[in-house]
Amino acid sequence: MQLNKSAANILSVTCNGGNNGQTYVTGAGGTLPYNYLWNDALSQTTDTAINLAPGNYSVTITDSNGCTASDVSIITEPNVIIGKDVQFSCDLFTWIDGNIYTASNNSATHTLIAANGCDSIVTLELTVNYNNAATDVQVACDTFTWIDG
Repeated sequence: MQLNKSAANILSVTCNGGNNGQTYVTGAGGTLPYNYLWNDALSQTTDTAINLAPGNYSVTITDSNGCTASDVSIITEPNVIIGKDVQFSCDLFTWIDGNIYTASNNSATHTLIAANGCDSIVTLELTVNYNNAATDVQVACDTFTWIDG
């Protein structure tokens, strides 16, 4: 008995942290019917294993004479989508997370949905500059020389 499997038989997870991967094998030779057993959390028993998280999955096929064949499929996932939002503000800033920041910040993060439907994580890189304007109240009689001469 032998297994026919190729890379085309593997559908990796579409989003980082997802569990929609799948793989399948085709038995050949031996005596029908075949019994399939995957080592996933559900111990699936068909030629196709579905709803797989990233990882290594083995399958054992047993024919009606008790002959076996086995193989491993590797389900992968894409990297997390990350970005940086660089902002400059005077005194305070309201970001996409709804928080009002009154001090510089480079650690706030927020999760958004990217165009491909996957989560993306954006980090705020905020520089807050403070307004230094002030009112100078003076009282003088007849003449007054201010700081500007």
